Amino acid sequence: MREIEKADFILAVGADPVNEAPMLALAMRQAFRQEATVAVIDPRPVSLPFEFIHLPVSPRDMDLCLNVMVKGAAPRSTVESLGPDALRFYDAIPTDYPSDQLLKDQLSVLVTKLQQSQRPVIVCGTDIVHEATPDLAADMGLLLQAGKERVGLFYLMPGANAFSAASLSSGKNSFMEVIEGIENGSVKALILVENDPFSFFPDRQRLEQAIHKLDLLLVMDHLNSRSAQLAHIVLPTSTLFETESTFVNQEGRAQFSKPVYAGGIPIEQISGGDHPPRIFRADIPGSEPRPAWQILGELAGALSSVPKISIDDLWVWLASEDSAFANLKPLDRPPGGIRLNGARSDRNPFSLDWLRNQGKTSSVADSLQLLFVDWTFGTEELSGYSRTIQQVEKAPCLFIHPKDAMRAGLKDKDRVTLHLDGGPLEIEVSVAENMAPGVMVLPRHRQIDWQKLKTIPVSIPFDGIRKS
Repeated sequence: MREIEKADFILAVGADPVNEAPMLALAMRQAFRQEATVAVIDPRPVSLPFEFIHLPVSPRDMDLCLNVMVKGAAPRSTVESLGPDALRFYDAIPTDYPSDQLLKDQLSVLVTKLQQSQRPVIVCGTDIVHEATPDLAADMGLLLQAGKERVGLFYLMPGANAFSAASLSSGKNSFMEVIEGIENGSVKALILVENDPFSFFPDRQRLEQAIHKLDLLLVMDHLNSRSAQLAHIVLPTSTLFETESTFVNQEGRAQFSKPVYAGGIPIEQISGGDHPPRIFRADIPGSEPRPAWQILGELAGALSSVPKISIDDLWVWLASEDSAFANLKPLDRPPGGIRLNGARSDRNPFSLDWLRNQGKTSSVADSLQLLFVDWTFGTEELSGYSRTIQQVEKAPCLFIHPKDAMRAGLKDKDRVTLHLDGGPLEIEVSVAENMAPGVMVLPRHRQIDWQKLKTIPVSIPFDGIRKS
């Protein structure tokens, strides 16, 4: 993050920093104050606390816009040093962006500034972009690196500790496969560990029906979530403030925290307002919640001959799953954390998959693509339990471009009903000029019943948008 502050050119693709990563927006502002150029390629009505160039292109055109800009700034002569694969990749990139003249003029200005920069940074989102876009952003960084002093690459992860979760995920199973397993009867019991699928699964009705089919739903959590309310058994867990924790942040830095709070029942509650009980005990009354990993270890020991698991055993397991964790010692706790250096991928760094995917997504003339996004307040699960944060939430609204609003017969502040495949959704309209036409933007806000989606991505025909 500190390196972003020193960049002289920042190019954000599919990223809304204020809503998705506010600290990143602050780092970008620091770079801007040092006269860095900031450009954002995104269809949403992005706003930042400083001047920037916004290219509001459709989701299907973000990759193309990125490619054209980088190719214009990276001379072919410098790319030749990267080898034949890089040159083949470079030659496949289009040289012109087929769009309006204003966008072409903006691209031309940005290409010149990017060519002159020596410390550019590419910020790549992971929410509304294509699956191949993160790899494409890395390839573009390599092209720029051939002729620059230093090039940075920063990804916006979809949630806290997502970097670590991705590192330990095999990618072979998805929660949708779990739901399908419950529906076909191959999954009879489900254990949810500090995870509430009701906060993120897009088809809430299907999820509830599947949950009710289970023979056993065991929930380990410190929140009174919807999953906990439906569980057959709930085992309370300690919060991250009550146990020793390790998180990996968005820049791949492992950070450690010690417990700063010990739970328990106040003496006044134990004694009913009378004298403290004259009973000596070794534990804190009401401190039954324990770290989830300890509960899982005891459960495994009760069901099998698995030996008791210690924290050291977990570190050994982490190292066996991902070699990046092998250099982390449980006793080493530097204040700034430890930057993880994972093994290099064996994939071709200059794949042409993005080019094959270019023609697969096409807009439908009589429909609008509906994008579900995060907001600073109102869409994050944990903050939804805080009354203080709820007070600063903005009312959710549906963003739409003026051209599309005119075609649908809508004005700013109108209330509309979207006819989704899982039922109707009523929402207020906000007409925004600083966004791409052909899309609608809706936050995954706790105040609206947005989880009525049987398929994603979603396109809604104009006749499916009715004024309420």
